Amino acid sequence: MYENNEFEVIDEDTDINMYNYTISYLKENGYNQYEISNYSKSHFECEHNILYWKCGHYIGVGPGASGYIENYRYNNVESLDEYHSKLSENKKPLSNLEKLSIEDKIQEKIFMGLRMNEGIKFEDFRNEFKIDFKEKYSKQITDLKNKKLINESITGISLTQKGREISNSVFVEFIN
Repeated sequence: MYENNEFEVIDEDTDINMYNYTISYLKENGYNQYEISNYSKSHFECEHNILYWKCGHYIGVGPGASGYIENYRYNNVESLDEYHSKLSENKKPLSNLEKLSIEDKIQEKIFMGLRMNEGIKFEDFRNEFKIDFKEKYSKQITDLKNKKLINESITGISLTQKGREISNSVFVEFIN
């Protein structure tokens, strides 16, 4: 549709209004938002997605699957024939293998953590990276709190509703 110009991109205000309507409608019908774009009934959150957003390890098996183990992210070839052929030759059926640097992992942890309603936990960040998040990002935290885009507690930070609406702008503040 998009390639044939049959798809019209909506303006930002309409996008935000639709997003807020979705949140209200789902909440009225018993669904809780647990991530920027995910909702569920209580105790029915998607565990795979939560693992992904918390930068947990997972194995991708099959054509086109992706995985993340230790410091490596990979994708398998998409073609079933090529996948089968590589396995038959005792080769890994990878189309892409990327080793993540510490900086890559820090940026990903921030981006993914802020997508979750629970946000980024200072202690988790310190345990994983040996970095004091509040100290390293004190300017960003202060600026974003003043703009009412994040909440800060003793244990961490999370996006406000306004912050969720323009989340990419918030993420960039920590990454640049």
